[in-house]
Amino acid sequence: MPFILPFLPAIATVGAAAIGASASSSAAKKAAQAQTAAADQNNQLQRDIYTSNKATLDPFVQDGRQSDDVLGAFLGLSGDPAKAQEALDTFLGSTGYQFTQEAGSRAVTSSAAARGSLNSGATLKALQDRGQETAKSFIAPWMSALENRSNRGVSAASAIAGIGQNYAGAVGANNNAAADATGNAALVGASNTNNLLAQAIGLFGQNRGGSSYDTKTPAPSTAPVFSTLPTARPSYLPAANASPWNF
Repeated sequence: MPFILPFLPAIATVGAAAIGASASSSAAKKAAQAQTAAADQNNQLQRDIYTSNKATLDPFVQDGRQSDDVLGAFLGLSGDPAKAQEALDTFLGSTGYQFTQEAGSRAVTSSAAARGSLNSGATLKALQDRGQETAKSFIAPWMSALENRSNRGVSAASAIAGIGQNYAGAVGANNNAAADATGNAALVGASNTNNLLAQAIGLFGQNRGGSSYDTKTPAPSTAPVFSTLPTARPSYLPAANASPWNF
């Protein structure tokens, strides 16, 4: 236990730092989770908006596609000519085409009869011309209506494409924000861990240097190494000038 006493302040400091780091990491993690949840909710909202707008515009897209098919078939470009003729007949039946056609024919025949040329080639030619003129006067608006509906379908398709781009951009931004928050939380956790370790090592070193274990190098002694040796020659040793063979 006495060995631990010098380190108690460092242990307390590191413990407090650990609590702070844990709280900071937990707060960053909760913020990242909140950001992710908000991104999910925003993405769902964007998805709902896109789905609703698409459902509203889809009928115009389909109508425009059908109108374009009929127009293309009538012009001999594509599609089914029989369906185009059926569509034209339906249109003419809903207008005053038949009445106008019959009225024009009566005017031609009445005029020819008055001249005594009812069954002439000129009368037949006049009836044909009048019928064509009447048909053109009704078919032109029909084709214009088909073209307008086709263009409206193209506009609706473009609007859906724009909504889709906005949806993708919003979802991408939400996901990026959530990813950034998650990444920042991870960085905060790593930074807190690194700072805590560095602080612990630093405090341990400081307390290690100031403990009862003196790590300082002692100062060198200035006393002579042989200062305690005797200066007189002991009596049991032969004289310094005696012969080594003198016993």
